[in-house]
Amino acid sequence: MDINIYRVTPKGPTEYLIIEKVVAGMHCHNEYSILEISPAGTTALSKTFGECSEFQGATYLVDGALIELNKAYVEGKKKQNTERYKWSKGTLTKQP
Repeated sequence: MDINIYRVTPKGPTEYLIIEKVVAGMHCHNEYSILEISPAGTTALSKTFGECSEFQGATYLVDGALIELNKAYVEGKKKQNTERYKWSKGTLTKQP
């Protein structure tokens, strides 16, 4: 297993790191977690999300971070499917 770490450019006191785990598999290789580090040094780690996706980018929000992932290409689809996840106050939610 390999790990890639992406830092969300900070615009406030809290740090957010996107952890990409590259795992062995026939079709899907990537899954993600978010690590939040508060100014006091406490941490929170999200559940795993975004299986079979590629990291596109992340945005620092006032109350968390927004992560964008591209789903793996599916033959027959005209465009790539982007998924967005919001991490805020220790909760991860998939955005519409």
